[in-house]
Amino acid sequence: MKEITEELLNEHRLIAIHLKELKEREKQLRIEIVDIYESMGKNELGTHYLQCNKLNVKMVLKTSMKIDEQVLNTIYDSLTTLEKDCIKTEHSIVKAEYEELPMDNPILDDALIVTDAMPTLIVTLVEE
Repeated sequence: MKEITEELLNEHRLIAIHLKELKEREKQLRIEIVDIYESMGKNELGTHYLQCNKLNVKMVLKTSMKIDEQVLNTIYDSLTTLEKDCIKTEHSIVKAEYEELPMDNPILDDALIVTDAMPTLIVTLVEE
């Protein structure tokens, strides 16, 4: 039977630290590369392909949008039907409130899909 060892936990801890550093550096490099590309006057939204020596690059420049919920609440009734159709409403469960429901009428359970979430594991060195 396998057991949790200090070696296994330490390997996870070191990889997690390294991964966090790598993600941050990749983000910095991506921003730097795009900034250089845009400084060359190439800042149109869309997909751009370029080649640098033996490296092929696909760069996608885009914007993202999200709703300011407070503003939306104040203007919603004034929106046209077409504007309302542009707004996606996603249903999600508020787990804390769900867990407080009386269990004598579990109709909502029929609509729930429950799956295992990725476990959280934080390993730190013991301070001496």
